[in-house]
Amino acid sequence: LTSVPTNITSDVQQLYMRYNNITEIAQADFNGKYSTLKALYITNNQITSVQYGCFQGTQLRQIFLSYNSLDRIPDFCEVRMSLSQIVIEHNLITAVNPGDLGCLLFLSILLLNNNPIAFIPNLKLYLWSLTVVGVTYLNPDGFVCCRDMAWLKEEFSFMVDDSIPCIWPNSSLGFTMANISEAQLMDISCRE
Repeated sequence: LTSVPTNITSDVQQLYMRYNNITEIAQADFNGKYSTLKALYITNNQITSVQYGCFQGTQLRQIFLSYNSLDRIPDFCEVRMSLSQIVIEHNLITAVNPGDLGCLLFLSILLLNNNPIAFIPNLKLYLWSLTVVGVTYLNPDGFVCCRDMAWLKEEFSFMVDDSIPCIWPNSSLGFTMANISEAQLMDISCRE
């Protein structure tokens, strides 16, 4: 497949389109078509973009977009009342903008593993339902290690990659996110 098929039954609840060559998800692919769609598995494709405003009229609870070529987190605001899990691992995402996710009132699981991200703002300020954040094997060059990243040390998230060094600010050099404590992070200003 190179695009989302048009002959999908309208009462589909789970849709699997893994291991294809789909490059884009457009509004016309889902909007107003699948009111019972709850889970979308579209991993291992070539997706570079998800059009703004997609998934209107669905009840999407889970979306799996791993192993694609996305360079940013797509807009999921059309499913803000239902989406609880985003798995978007192994992509090309370099930054997490709270504005991309802030509309998701019930998001509880966000897995960003294996993306070249160096800094993740405190998403708990915007996503009150968030309980699991997967952030292992991110930017191999290093992390920004300062007080704005201390939230990642809280219980609800997990970080097990101890080999990636802190690269900024200078006062964090010599640490990794795994061996620096939350208290130490709180003592490091994010401005030099």
